[in-house]
Amino acid sequence: MIVSTTELRKNLFAIFDTVAHGETVTVTRGGRPVARVCPIGPAGPVDWRTSLTRQPRLLAAPDEAFAPLDDLWQDRV
Repeated sequence: MIVSTTELRKNLFAIFDTVAHGETVTVTRGGRPVARVCPIGPAGPVDWRTSLTRQPRLLAAPDEAFAPLDDLWQDRV
């Protein structure tokens, strides 16, 4: 969608609703593009684990990986 600065000023909230529904709006001044208003993505916190492309894995067996921590907890248990 392409709008002029005048049209943007007159219909700001309607244009923001359009952007909120996923459309990108190009703003022109004097017929030349000067800005682009685009959606920022889903609202709320994004779980970083969903964006992983590879499954993390331990390079050692769990017993070996966490065994050195056992002595750190001896005094606290």
